[in-house]
Amino acid sequence: MENDFDILKNIKLVNAPDFLFTRIISKIENRLAIKISKGAAISWSVSLVIVVIVNVTVLLSQSQTTKQETMIESMNLLPDNNLYE
Repeated sequence: MENDFDILKNIKLVNAPDFLFTRIISKIENRLAIKISKGAAISWSVSLVIVVIVNVTVLLSQSQTTKQETMIESMNLLPDNNLYE
């Protein structure tokens, strides 16, 4: 087991080539540079809130104005036990 770890003692420090190092650094900086501005974030948030509010109001107004009819009632499968209409 000790012989297996003796190989690790032969590892030496290697410097990266300058070209490779500068490319890595530029990619890291480009990732950090891609950000959304505050104005864009606020406008997207406001538009999303408006869409949600409109959807909720439409759904609530439809549920209050229409009578919900079950499938049995729509197909007239419910017996009418009313003698006097």
